[in-house]
Amino acid sequence: MLVQNKILSRIFLDVYKSLPMFYSNKPKIMIDDYDLLESTLENYLVEILGYKIKYNYEDNYREIIKLFENVFYNSRYKNYDNIIESINTYKEELKDKLEKHKYTGLFIDTLRKMYSKSYDGRILSNTEKDFNFSTIAISNKGNSFIIGRIPRKDEQNLPSIYINNIAEFEVILKKYIESVVTSDSFYNIFNNQYFTNISFEDKIKTIIECTLFNATGSDLNYIENFFRKYTDFINDKTFDFIKKPKQMGNLFNDDLYVMCKRSELEYETPYYLAFMLKNKRVELPNIRMGIETKEDKKVAHIIATQSAQTILNPENFQQIQTEIKNNLPTDSYFRFYNPTHLISILMTFGLLNGMGIQEVEVKDFLPFRYNKTVLDRQMDTEEADKFQTRLTNKNLITYMRLISVVDGIDVITYPEMDMSLKLKIEDNVVCKNEFLQKIYDMGYKLGKENRINLEQNETIK
Repeated sequence: MLVQNKILSRIFLDVYKSLPMFYSNKPKIMIDDYDLLESTLENYLVEILGYKIKYNYEDNYREIIKLFENVFYNSRYKNYDNIIESINTYKEELKDKLEKHKYTGLFIDTLRKMYSKSYDGRILSNTEKDFNFSTIAISNKGNSFIIGRIPRKDEQNLPSIYINNIAEFEVILKKYIESVVTSDSFYNIFNNQYFTNISFEDKIKTIIECTLFNATGSDLNYIENFFRKYTDFINDKTFDFIKKPKQMGNLFNDDLYVMCKRSELEYETPYYLAFMLKNKRVELPNIRMGIETKEDKKVAHIIATQSAQTILNPENFQQIQTEIKNNLPTDSYFRFYNPTHLISILMTFGLLNGMGIQEVEVKDFLPFRYNKTVLDRQMDTEEADKFQTRLTNKNLITYMRLISVVDGIDVITYPEMDMSLKLKIEDNVVCKNEFLQKIYDMGYKLGKENRINLEQNETIK
């Protein structure tokens, strides 16, 4: 039987011929039975992608190519005397590998959905939905995996995700899920009545999907570190002392309070800082932040600065914005910024420094969250690009405007270098503006008081 009459066999041999790893000393593949090869390849695809692939080879052509490449990259038979056996061996090894690494298997299933052209941005989409996998590629070499899209020309692309070692990643991912399950955060949907009828596996997929909304391109290249970081976010106790409102001082002739609140699953971090003016009934912008422990030091990751969802007293809020502007320099550095955001950020810097946390990372572009926003708002490509550029620039500009009038907060790296704005808070921070100095000092005083209390408690123990 001629190979021309066998669709999968022809693709398989074309892949073999095109792989760079075989350019020199390429062994020959001897095939006695093309009917057997065709059925073996078909069975391999069906077991990996599901039965629907059987009638959709053309729609899934690019992923089929990647799956065929995986056979060659992982084959034990270097001379390919028995390519049929190589295909079956790899298929069983892959199935066994994913079955032994349950959380990683659920992670890959989640990515298949998020990369799909049929994905609509909804987190709790019907799990039986027939997602179109034609843009998805999973490359596998040994224990490493690369999951991503194979973009066509002019197609919006999402970055690939790199798993360096499936066994190590399984441990990290399992620890993250277990941390969520035992936490008091709203990320713990296992205790949420609205998720009662959702299976355990689908709850895990939902958590993974929402967490990936908060990853930068750099995070996706180092996915193990990303989930370690979010495990720290869940477990960190840095802000336990303000789980109930704590007075910071007086601001705008009102009592200023700060509180660490729990975030819903769809938001950027498990907890966030909320600053509130008691009598004016005004909530200043929230700082959505998590604390990571690196060796013997803590690093603050600020994912977003967001205005309160509901402004309880719009008139007072407008007066406060005007008062902030009147107290700030009038030079060009303070154009195009959100004045209330600036106040919340500076108080947070003071709070962190007072508690001995001096490294801060402000995240830049979040590709999966951007993709979800585009789908939710039904934007076209040009409109979406403008929206994201405006959003990202406004956030980073606010930080840069602030740093321009503060001595002691230094830029370590810019987003162009590392997907985030990395800052270092020095021991002594001096603002060039009396009003801003007062704001910073309130945060620093509260943070330092808490650090002293913690150190005294440790001494007593």
